[in-house]
Amino acid sequence: MINLAVLCFRRPVEAVGGGRLLALPLAVFLLAGPYCLPAWAAFKFTPFVRVESGFDDNVRLTQEARSDFYVTANPGFSLDWQEPTSQLRLAGDLRYSEYYRLSEYTQVEGGNASLVWDYMPSPRWKFQVYDKYSSTFDPPEVDEQGRLILVRGDSGRRDSNTAGAQVRHNFSRDDYVAAEMRTSQTSYSEEEVEDSRNHYFTFSGAHRLNVDWRTEAEGFWSHSDYERSDDTNYLGGSASLVRALGPTMEAMLTLGYTEIKTITDDPFLRQSRDYKTYRAGFGFAHKVSPTFRWDASAGWAYVDADREANQAAGDTQPVFSASASWNGQRWQLNADVFSSLGEQELVGENLGLTISHGMGVNYTYELSKHWKFSVNAAYVFNDYKQNAMRTGLQSGGDVESIMAGMALSWQFAKRASLVLDYRYLSRDSEDDQDDREQNRIFLTLIYEHPYRW
Repeated sequence: MINLAVLCFRRPVEAVGGGRLLALPLAVFLLAGPYCLPAWAAFKFTPFVRVESGFDDNVRLTQEARSDFYVTANPGFSLDWQEPTSQLRLAGDLRYSEYYRLSEYTQVEGGNASLVWDYMPSPRWKFQVYDKYSSTFDPPEVDEQGRLILVRGDSGRRDSNTAGAQVRHNFSRDDYVAAEMRTSQTSYSEEEVEDSRNHYFTFSGAHRLNVDWRTEAEGFWSHSDYERSDDTNYLGGSASLVRALGPTMEAMLTLGYTEIKTITDDPFLRQSRDYKTYRAGFGFAHKVSPTFRWDASAGWAYVDADREANQAAGDTQPVFSASASWNGQRWQLNADVFSSLGEQELVGENLGLTISHGMGVNYTYELSKHWKFSVNAAYVFNDYKQNAMRTGLQSGGDVESIMAGMALSWQFAKRASLVLDYRYLSRDSEDDQDDREQNRIFLTLIYEHPYRW
């Protein structure tokens, strides 16, 4: 019999960069014991491997581009248990790359490990506990949409671990309360890059007033603890009043507030760094048909801050967003456009108050039963509003980013597929040293084989 306690602690809960990682999700899972443990009969083990070979004209996105051919092997696995009220997934992978000329980059480039446990004792209650770890040598920082947010000056390893728990209770279909608490720790092998920790808590809920009206609200508090820089507190929230305009359309009025506070004894730095943001907006959402829906919102944001340190202080900034989705019998199209104002913080590195404008499109077409083609493009303009010299933030000025790509995939067997992929990325920064451009073309073989018991 497999010892689940040993299995859950297989990845050592040790220091990344010398610090101790949280084991809260694992501890909660073990303390739950046999009452929530998924059934052995629902066990599934899925090993997989991705082998990628291609050409990169700017390996690791360095300022002086260096190109090379490469081969990457990415083996991994997922381990799943499931029963009517509980689901557990343990997953992990490693990534090894071999370069033709740039032999100094030939190594294990990173890996991931995660444990996610969902527990639903009744239709009204849902609990989730998770722990997610990643390690990488890649110098650029990229968000979930693939946008290049920050160019790192170091070439060392970055380790990041996030542990958290969330709960949701549904009083009815439209009435609920939910809360989440998580802690992230990021450490670097390079000494000139500071480590950081972030503690985050959020609370949200909704209540239906009558057939046509409902209210929604959320609040958050976050604390960033930096190794050398001053710590920062973030707090805020929003409240919305929603009006149903029929079975497929609704309108929403939203008010929001955000406050940034620096933990420091230096009054000059505190005055330069701190600010408050007030937001008001009006939005629509319409599900026109089962195949087409759209939503849009527009409003204003006002920044209360020191004008000399924050270019947005005292100004009313228009903000908006719109998105649409079409689904055909063999195709899907998604498009969005936005203009936003908010704090940018990515993997522990604070970029401060930022005005962002962007647009994107993604199109997928099923050529035949086993062939699929996709194309995507996106543009983002980031205007960092805070004075980097006065605030000590990592970024300043304007940055334009362009991303584009296309892929052709072929599923040639039940558990195997090939993907031919091309990706383009361009970053044009006000600081010429942060300019980057990259073209990648690669072929990926993907194979997985699930085993069930």
